[in-house]
Amino acid sequence: MSPMNICNHPRCSTRIPFRDKYCALHKRKQTVKKEWKSREWQYLYHTARWKKRRLKQLDAQPLCEDCLKNSRITLASVADHIKDHKGDLNKFWYGPLQSLCKSCHSKKTIKENLNSKNTMN
Repeated sequence: MSPMNICNHPRCSTRIPFRDKYCALHKRKQTVKKEWKSREWQYLYHTARWKKRRLKQLDAQPLCEDCLKNSRITLASVADHIKDHKGDLNKFWYGPLQSLCKSCHSKKTIKENLNSKNTMN
């Protein structure tokens, strides 16, 4: 029997081959996280201009739009680009935004990243 390891993701106790760091479920999440961090335009989210635009969006629509569609009232914390800008500065600065809570934004981002991978294959 080959040596086994436990997934490095917090609260996951799935047994995996010794050479692996994550189980199949968490390996996908780590890949998405790495791709997000490697994008060159990430710095734009730290500019004063973006922070001002984000606050303007959240002031105009303080509730999560996805939660409202499901009859839930949740305070929004993320100004989300409705369509992925993929580094296009014009779309980044002038594309439409929506207000989302962190949970809904995370779900949307993971879904978009998985869909874009599937269309590449």
